[in-house]
Amino acid sequence: TAMLWVEDAPVKITKPLKDKTVDEGVEVTLECHVSEDDAIVQWMRDGKPVTVDENCTITISGKVHKLTYKKTTMEENAEFTVKTSHDQCSANVTVKEKPTKFTKQLEPQTVTEKDRAVMTCEVTKPNKTLNWFKNGKELKPDGERVIYEVDGCVHRLIFVKSQMDDAAIYMAEIDNSKTKAKLTVEEEPIVFTIPLKDTFVREFEEVSLSCEINKPNKRAKWVKDGKELPVDARFEITVDGCNHKLVIREAQMEDCGEYTIKIGDLTSSAKLEVEEIPIEFIVPLKDKTILEKQNVRLEVKVNKPNVSLTWMKDGTELNPGERIDIEVDGQVHALNIKSAVLNDAGEYVVTVGLAITRGKLDVEEEPITFTKPLQDQHVTEPEEATFTCEISKPGKTVNFFHNGNEIRPRKKDDKYSIVTDGCTHTLKIKKSSPGDTGKIEARVTDASCEATLIVDSMPLEILEAPKD
Repeated sequence: TAMLWVEDAPVKITKPLKDKTVDEGVEVTLECHVSEDDAIVQWMRDGKPVTVDENCTITISGKVHKLTYKKTTMEENAEFTVKTSHDQCSANVTVKEKPTKFTKQLEPQTVTEKDRAVMTCEVTKPNKTLNWFKNGKELKPDGERVIYEVDGCVHRLIFVKSQMDDAAIYMAEIDNSKTKAKLTVEEEPIVFTIPLKDTFVREFEEVSLSCEINKPNKRAKWVKDGKELPVDARFEITVDGCNHKLVIREAQMEDCGEYTIKIGDLTSSAKLEVEEIPIEFIVPLKDKTILEKQNVRLEVKVNKPNVSLTWMKDGTELNPGERIDIEVDGQVHALNIKSAVLNDAGEYVVTVGLAITRGKLDVEEEPITFTKPLQDQHVTEPEEATFTCEISKPGKTVNFFHNGNEIRPRKKDDKYSIVTDGCTHTLKIKKSSPGDTGKIEARVTDASCEATLIVDSMPLEILEAPKD
């Protein structure tokens, strides 16, 4: 018994593949011949097995093997290989790419602000990248509000929430093909999402009137009772996005009225009521004690600025004069008295409405002093001795003393005479004699001054010589 092994004859390629060049979309066939009929071969494209589908077919006729693509694409721009059990050959297929063209042009679009806008076009080839332009400048979508979308051959430029500045001429370009169309964005009508509301406030408190519209940063005009608001440091107008606000500081009674905000042709109105608060003294009049000739300031403070107060002293209304000045600074009222006199002492009353405050002013007399004291005198009998002094205030009585005894002139021809002229006081001693020598003192209230009087005896003269 014996076994016979019969081996298949090796399959050789007798006619190899040939390189081919075709236009994209055109049919192409690769053909090779092998040494044996109906031999098994494997087709490869760039090293990977070829997949048969509607566009790709493989046929065998005896020793002839063919690979056919009905419509070539750029994927067929590759190296193709045929393998047998013992042999192989390869060839290159060069596909000339056709330029991409638009099969559907961009069309003009009109949308309302904040609406979704879509610019759509189609090209001849799938999954291609288009260049987009806005008014001639390249546009790069941000991926959030402006999106670029590709679905096969369909390309879309999407504005998720259109804005006014999206309005433009848009162009799509690929290869040497272009399409363009206009996008029109119509402005969304302005409306009040939160209108003004009637408001109540107490006098001198802060109040705000606010509203909200659907579009940010719009210019607005505020009016009161049909007239534009005056320039006033108390009024502050602010715009924060869609919110518009009028702030009134230290509301006053004249702020009552109807307030209107105008934004274009749109208006919203509301009424403001201000409750008046009663006038009160928050700093009352205080008692004061001063020295005569000093300046004095009597001051009060009320809870409302720039109101009219009445000042009175001992029941008599006071008005500004040479020594009296009435001053108002906001809520503070003051009565200024220059160089106070004793008669300025008394009860002061300030009234406004039903509010009243009282205070007592005491004026203490200024101490009297000798501004010019007595001077020592030296005379010879029977000369007249004169002592003069001055004090700080007129109308006062100065008493003179001689060696501690008060001098009280009795009549005009008396030895002593005292003369007063304003602040000047003079003592005259007539027909002085050595017995007048001593201390002369001047006194007024608690003040005094003194001087020395010296009277020399008259020298003896012999009027008649003695007779023998």
